[in-house]
Amino acid sequence: MMKNLSGLSNAMIASIIFAGSFVFLAVAMDRTIGIYDESLILVGATRVADGAIPHRDFFANCGPAQFYALAGLFNVFGTSVLVERAWDTATRAALVTVAFFILQRAVSRREGCVAAGLVLIWVCVFGFYAYPVFPSELFALLGVLCLSPVFEDHRSVSLLFASGIFLGITTLFRYDVGFYAFAALTLVSAVYVLSRPLPLCARLTVLLRVLLPCWLGLAIVCVPVAVAFAVGGVIHYFIFDDFYYPAHLYRRMRALPFPGLRMTLGAPIQIGIYLPVAVWITALAAVFYGRRSKSVAGGSVARPWIMLLLGVLSAMFYLKGLVRVSVIHMALSIVPALMLTATLLPYVRPAGGYRIARLPMIAALAGLVIVVLPTLFAIGKDGRAIVRNLVWGARPDTWTAATENTPTGLSTCCPEPGLERGACFTIDQARADAIRYIEANSRPNDPIFVGLHRHDRIFVNDMLFYFIAARKPATKWYHFDPGLQTTKEIQTEMIGELQTAKPRYVVLEAEWDDFAEPNESVVSSGVTLLDDFIRAHYRPVRTFGAITVLQAAEG
Repeated sequence: MMKNLSGLSNAMIASIIFAGSFVFLAVAMDRTIGIYDESLILVGATRVADGAIPHRDFFANCGPAQFYALAGLFNVFGTSVLVERAWDTATRAALVTVAFFILQRAVSRREGCVAAGLVLIWVCVFGFYAYPVFPSELFALLGVLCLSPVFEDHRSVSLLFASGIFLGITTLFRYDVGFYAFAALTLVSAVYVLSRPLPLCARLTVLLRVLLPCWLGLAIVCVPVAVAFAVGGVIHYFIFDDFYYPAHLYRRMRALPFPGLRMTLGAPIQIGIYLPVAVWITALAAVFYGRRSKSVAGGSVARPWIMLLLGVLSAMFYLKGLVRVSVIHMALSIVPALMLTATLLPYVRPAGGYRIARLPMIAALAGLVIVVLPTLFAIGKDGRAIVRNLVWGARPDTWTAATENTPTGLSTCCPEPGLERGACFTIDQARADAIRYIEANSRPNDPIFVGLHRHDRIFVNDMLFYFIAARKPATKWYHFDPGLQTTKEIQTEMIGELQTAKPRYVVLEAEWDDFAEPNESVVSSGVTLLDDFIRAHYRPVRTFGAITVLQAAEG
């Protein structure tokens, strides 16, 4: 395959990698819809499509770009989970493709293919569809790709400007990711330029010629959005959503500790949390060896600087996962760490097979084990998903119209009326029945409120219900986070919104009543204003498993 690739143009190689990655990701996809994280993006996109402004009109703890991207796709192709998953799959496939081309500047195509394969396996196993982290990382890596010629002393103003544009787009998907990427690229560019054998004034001039086009591109994307936020009265809400809450409440309410040995042994994928650290250590050992030895295979003047940039990017992204420690929250850091792994392959010399050429053995073995073990687990998980989906796709009832008695667990691509937005994906039976009840007894423009049996303690809430039922939330605080809807101030605001919107139906779920994490989300705020209001103004009419539908009391 490598010989075949060597004769192809970059455009052809990009097409092959993208198409192959897209097919693999689509076939290995988990067809269960995320009730909270995925669905809050789906609902936010429908709100934006209706004219709502993120932050001002609904709570949003990420940038607006993902909402607007999906809203645009919904307007063109229709509103459905399938459209969102196609966008997510294309984003991840593009991420794999860009990873390959970044590494082409540092290593051979063979090693670039290894890195692309590792990234593909991991972005598949991550799941968490519609997560804005993946498009933000895609555009951050596009920024790296446009900047990388600098490390070979090729300073194209248009490429540097494009790098800034991509960093700006990164920021609009995730403000924090944009900041980390901007800091990493600026820092490594400065170190590279200032280390050149030139007079100080010449180095400073070159540094400005590198950074100014990049900064200008960033400003062209972000400044108009900042102005629009200011004119639209969004700034206050933006500061609350993305600065006040993360700084004052998120760490206390959402923090998770590093997994211990028992948890790691029970789920080897958890080793992925430590994967970036192991790769950094191994990379440092490899670079130290490379400086002392001239026997490193191959060679590229850009390699050490791309290694440094990937390492700094991975380290900065790792900071994002230090609060809620989990594989998915380390995904940003894991991807550049996997790319960094490929840059280490030239330090491994063939001698009857690949062996480590006098690198410190402890660091090398640690890196090998911590990269390989969770990757093997990820391959197994992806393989099982592929088998399930192929079996599902081969069944005739997958493609035939569902009847009233067809179980929703069959996830037919021709569902009965009312569940069309979830076509081809799984919705549990109780939730589907509750959604159909709401649809049968309300009009499309009627607002509803989907909450919990208690609002003094919150883990998550059901965002999927709003999306599948195609009903507008009755409050801007429909996306629940502990420390927000549990407070007196926000519950009072929500009650006022419910009194104004007058939703005929309230849906309460008990699924997460007893769920507990090792953080302050388990502690009751003692505030029951919203619960008292619901009990006083609504009465239960139907129950579907853990879901209770309440109707407004007359009078």
